[in-house]
Amino acid sequence: MSRQARWERQFKILQQFVDEHGHANVPFHHPSGLGKWLSRQRTHWNRGKLGAERYRLLLGVGCTFNYYDACWMKRFQELCVYHTQHGHTMVSSNNTQFPGLAEWCVKQRHLAKVGKLDDDRYRRLEGLKFVWELKEGVWEQHFEELVVYKGTYGDCNVPKGWVENDGLASWVQDLRHRRWASVRSGIKDSSTLTQTQERRLSQLGFEWDPPCPTWEERYAAVAAVRARGGAVDSVTDQELRQWLVEQRRFQARGVLSLDRFTRLNALGLRWDKDDSVFSTRIEQLEKLIREHGFEAVKDALEAVVGCSQTACLVTTRLWTTHGEGEEEAVRAAEIPPSVVSWYKRQRGYARRRSWCLSPDRRRQLAGLGFMWAAEDELARMNWQYMDAEDDNSTTSTSTEAPQR
Repeated sequence: MSRQARWERQFKILQQFVDEHGHANVPFHHPSGLGKWLSRQRTHWNRGKLGAERYRLLLGVGCTFNYYDACWMKRFQELCVYHTQHGHTMVSSNNTQFPGLAEWCVKQRHLAKVGKLDDDRYRRLEGLKFVWELKEGVWEQHFEELVVYKGTYGDCNVPKGWVENDGLASWVQDLRHRRWASVRSGIKDSSTLTQTQERRLSQLGFEWDPPCPTWEERYAAVAAVRARGGAVDSVTDQELRQWLVEQRRFQARGVLSLDRFTRLNALGLRWDKDDSVFSTRIEQLEKLIREHGFEAVKDALEAVVGCSQTACLVTTRLWTTHGEGEEEAVRAAEIPPSVVSWYKRQRGYARRRSWCLSPDRRRQLAGLGFMWAAEDELARMNWQYMDAEDDNSTTSTSTEAPQR
């Protein structure tokens, strides 16, 4: 077989590869030997020994003769796929589908900024509406999200800490903060909104100083839902749902007043979205107490109360008999951080916010031996008794007649 015939046979195999995979980036160790053959064609081209007709044929099926060009095209193809999936080219640094693509985009921005990006590559990226200025790209992305939000909810007042898109909520809060900081100081810096951006927000109906409903107004709105026969947890208004989340958070931190807790409790608000959590923690404590004893478990938990530590060990000393003597063994087990945090929270409720614990939950904790309020009362009575004893002792000493 002549050299030309062998070349044409390998070229047909290359065409089949392109038809099957959609590209001509053949791995070097491809089983058919196609990768090594293609590498030789690149070598011939670099040395000026590749005929014009063969060069034209290879170029026509998408073969690249420069390794760096091939790498660039591979990344560009990944960016095209990302743009098709997400509608933009703001690739996140934690993207797992295309590792390294975000860093590649950063490099293209830098090359364009210093004037070293090839014109053809620049045009290709422009065709995808590539974001050259990262800050503007982030702004445009959030603005599009705000447009969608208004179309869904009718306004631009995204609740603070909105769970469905916390990034959009933070962006909206930051817009208002920067706007009023600029107005008060009279100074505009690089972080200040442009006139075009302010005009687009105003046309969308963005409120720079939206009215803030009071606690009573929101409570009345929730009560109205309850009066219509709906459940408190079925509230559909986004601001009211977020407000209820905040009330649960305040109650968990022990900063919700007794009056507000009682009123919300009367509406049927569930403080624990999953009541099974309490039962699970009780079962975990029961298992630890069975294995190590109540005193050992309590001492281990009390040792980390008052600090941020959420990991602790409970130890048990075991005595085993060997012949004529006894040997001591220590068994240790780690108390899960979730149990430690939960224990601290229940202890705080019992001692400072007893109304946050339902009678049933207090009974379950007391059944395990945890009666913090009773222990505090006993300690207070003991201290009062000791103070009274000290007072009596001092009085009797002062009234005793001096010896002569």
